[in-house]
Amino acid sequence: MARIRSIHPGIWTDEDFAMLGMASRVLFFGIWTEADDHGIFEWKLVSLKMRIFPADKVDLEPLLDELTTFNKVAKFSHEGREYGAVRNFCKFQRPKKPSYKYILPQEFVTYVGSSDSSSVPVENQFGTGTEISPQRKEEGGRRERDKKKDSAGAGSSKYAFESGVIRLNQKDFDLWKASYSFLDVPAELLAMTAWAEQQGKNWFHAVPNALAKRNREAKLTKDHLKEQGGFKWNGEEGII
Repeated sequence: MARIRSIHPGIWTDEDFAMLGMASRVLFFGIWTEADDHGIFEWKLVSLKMRIFPADKVDLEPLLDELTTFNKVAKFSHEGREYGAVRNFCKFQRPKKPSYKYILPQEFVTYVGSSDSSSVPVENQFGTGTEISPQRKEEGGRRERDKKKDSAGAGSSKYAFESGVIRLNQKDFDLWKASYSFLDVPAELLAMTAWAEQQGKNWFHAVPNALAKRNREAKLTKDHLKEQGGFKWNGEEGII
């Protein structure tokens, strides 16, 4: 049964994701909705085609090969049937009442980003009613920590901006905001968090390169719309 899934905004600036063809990206999101809550799905070309591309003439085999090549999914067999696992699925999809339909081999626990050491499929681990899921407990604890941090005063933070590995002192933060004036730099940085973490120690050089590209694109869009006239951008006449 298909499920509602969340999309992290950082995926749009993920280099591996950007290298995928358009159809492969659609297939990747479609697989998210078909996979169980461990990120495991049945590797059935016909079934996936009918559920994700019912009205399109698409050959799924090369698309799945592309996803495999870029390490977005991995294929495995169990008791004569073929399955796929979505890399880091559990890090971003955290339902309140998980439902595990397929087997999760022990060697894929880390691959899907799961902390669950059990490989046995179970249905709805958490009951209905007033029970609070671990995700909500964690979110509540994070909000409480944020409140305590805010109460300590704005000057208590070591960084002017901090999200994942992206940690900027006031000088660098102000410099980036001034350099990429066509962007909402804090929003862009938040969207880049997941991608920046994949860059490891090189994030400090990779992020401004990505921002510079986005800034150029935003400037070109602004200049184009300015030529059209009749639009506004942040209240400025002639642009949107």
